[in-house]
Amino acid sequence: MTPVTESWEAWLYLNAVCERPTAAMWDFVDIYGPVDAAERIRRRATEEFRDVAAQTEARAEKIDPVALRTLGERHGARFLCPGNPGWPAEAFAALDHPRQHGVDHSGTEVGSALPLAPFGLWIRGGPDIPDFATARTASIVGTRDLTSYGRVVASELAEACAGEDIAVISGGALGIDIAAHL
Repeated sequence: MTPVTESWEAWLYLNAVCERPTAAMWDFVDIYGPVDAAERIRRRATEEFRDVAAQTEARAEKIDPVALRTLGERHGARFLCPGNPGWPAEAFAALDHPRQHGVDHSGTEVGSALPLAPFGLWIRGGPDIPDFATARTASIVGTRDLTSYGRVVASELAEACAGEDIAVISGGALGIDIAAHL
């Protein structure tokens, strides 16, 4: 089990407070560090980073890292973040573009389409962290507007993958993603 530290809890908060890490969010974390960045977002002290404020406004006060950790533990999941043993830094190296290039902190993020490394990963399974660079994986993603048919298909696909020792990788968003993880 990953020890709960102030940094780990900050990464958990940052992972949940925005839809996905953008160049502006990563710049913000690079400047302030994860703990201070999370606290600034909670206090809404992001006035110099309007794009960060816009990305986090809806969830800034709603995210409770303790509740997320408890929910994850209830479902046998654990949160892995930068600095944890087993964090797949090499696998994410290709996604670590020079983030400051193309970013206008006045409110326009030019490089928003660039894929960037996540702030963390929720993982389930045995105590050993998989080698993400060589693991057999499948992604099951889809709509948040889940139908009963979609739930069944996502669940069956995920179950079939698990039966073949194929790790299911998904974003964990409401809908298909959660159905695949469950």
